Amino acid sequence: MRLINPELARCDNRSISPRENLQAGRPPDWFDENILDEKHLNGFTYDFFINWSSSPIKVTPVFWVKKIIQGEESDVFVNDANDDEIINLLVQNETEDYLSKMARHCKNNHFWLHFLLFREIDWANSPEDIIVIRMSLGAKRLNFDIERIDISELQRRIQIASGGPISIGRKGLIYGTSKLECYLSRTNSLYPGDVDLVITNSDLKNVALIEFKKHNLTTSIKDQKLSNYYPSPDKRKYDRLAILRNYLQDDPKLITLYYPTRNTEGSILEYISGNPGNLVSEKRILIPLPSAGESDSYESFVDLVIRFVETL
Repeated sequence: MRLINPELARCDNRSISPRENLQAGRPPDWFDENILDEKHLNGFTYDFFINWSSSPIKVTPVFWVKKIIQGEESDVFVNDANDDEIINLLVQNETEDYLSKMARHCKNNHFWLHFLLFREIDWANSPEDIIVIRMSLGAKRLNFDIERIDISELQRRIQIASGGPISIGRKGLIYGTSKLECYLSRTNSLYPGDVDLVITNSDLKNVALIEFKKHNLTTSIKDQKLSNYYPSPDKRKYDRLAILRNYLQDDPKLITLYYPTRNTEGSILEYISGNPGNLVSEKRILIPLPSAGESDSYESFVDLVIRFVETL
């Protein structure tokens, strides 16, 4: 039995993945945990909620990390695994050291962290329970509280955390990270969006929030900038990230990393400032892309990103 990270794919055919830059690789490889650790940095990604009904609009302090269960008899595991077996699977997947860092990050920033474990199934016709692990930092060890919920309860919690029903229309998403997310995108309980990467220093002080923006067209990467997407068509997406930035401790910088899939022209780093509803592009630079599969190249790329953040 194992846990895997969800991967973006078409909702109508999960075997079709989005275009990638085969010469440069993918952002999760560039910012791999081992590479960040060598730089005395940490990287976290999680799904987060905005309560759109609150005044002012604010973050709901519960963040989710989703993992897909794979392996023989995974259906039996979902239904019958005891708490120790579930915790052991999570620790084997994430390592206790990394989980401890995540727990400290949560505590420092005043939010609860929940892991959602589920299988890739037909949620419309054959739903099953979802395993929820609430993790917190105790005096001497990590604490885990485990429950199983059905899809209706998951939808109820999504609506509560979002400030009410939330949808994007009957057609739903074209691409999603799981069958569960794709299914929910056609309901009024839209699964929350994520932050691609939160970078912290070795003391877990927040340094930057990074949004990975893929550029699939043949136009120059140099033309990529906030005003192409904000305030239209992605106002809510960027305002969400700005609300999260304001919520987190230590005044992290909000960065968009634009990267192409059709060439190796380079990558644009853009520093975004301002408050939600009035975001502006403050600074942009072009940096070379890394080379796929070359860890030294990935490390150099991370160095360039951190140097850019340090100038802000």
